[in-house]
Amino acid sequence: MSDLDRFDRHLLTLVQDDATQTSEALAAKVGLSAAACRRRLQALRHRGVIDREVAILAPAAAGNPISVIVLVSLERDQREILESFAQTMKAAPEVQQCWYVTGAADIVMVLSVADMGGYEAFSSRHFLGNPSVKRFETMISMRRLKFTTALPIPLA
Repeated sequence: MSDLDRFDRHLLTLVQDDATQTSEALAAKVGLSAAACRRRLQALRHRGVIDREVAILAPAAAGNPISVIVLVSLERDQREILESFAQTMKAAPEVQQCWYVTGAADIVMVLSVADMGGYEAFSSRHFLGNPSVKRFETMISMRRLKFTTALPIPLA
């Protein structure tokens, strides 16, 4: 971030909140021309600073109102086991996030499911009887208190 000027930082803050804003709307907020905003955003995409621009759906509207947080401990600390498990989780549509972490568990993941039956089917497929999984702990979200994909960007 140190190589980004205040205009780039301001643009990034604005598009994290709403990537559908026009260059003209961004220009009015940032103090640049619309063409300059377009060029800067294109350069930020090209450099990989902007990784993706996506639509974030409301879980209930998408038919998956239940968020499940799962802590997974793998049987052994072996790269092959971790990589195999990671590939399986990447392919599972229920998995929204999957993190290899330090601490008591090896993996922390966030799932989105339609109902408890959906989670039971997922855990049966991926955890129960899987020789690589030592144990797993499940937490069901009762209510979303905060959710954001925006990263904090200091403007100065």
